[in-house]
Amino acid sequence: MEGLNNLSLDNEMLVALYSHSLVDLKAKSVVVVTKSKLTGNQHEFLMQILNACRLESADVTVINVSDKKTVLERVISETSPQYILSFGTGDGTELFTMGNNEGRKYLNAPALEELMHETDSSKLLKRKTWNELKLLFGI
Repeated sequence: MEGLNNLSLDNEMLVALYSHSLVDLKAKSVVVVTKSKLTGNQHEFLMQILNACRLESADVTVINVSDKKTVLERVISETSPQYILSFGTGDGTELFTMGNNEGRKYLNAPALEELMHETDSSKLLKRKTWNELKLLFGI
């Protein structure tokens, strides 16, 4: 039994054995795009969504496209995210479209303020958004 106590596994072996249960947060770099500057409540709600996706604030860059100084393409090229989450930036016809562009997965979701209401339609949008996020992040 002495040999088992001194067994050493390299990184390749660990990944091969346990990759199904490992979450690589560093590989989940995310850019979140919003149409306007977030209020405190919206920011808190966004953090709840991201935490449910097993992400931390360090994994995420949040930008709003209403700030003319922020150029989305530049942020994407500088951060090289694997995922882009867009909240409320589409025209409504693009909701819940998912895609893969240049190796980056993206999701167009409703605006955060729409998701925060306690109406039946808002609850439906929240459920749909959560289901799409689970697919996107493999949760």
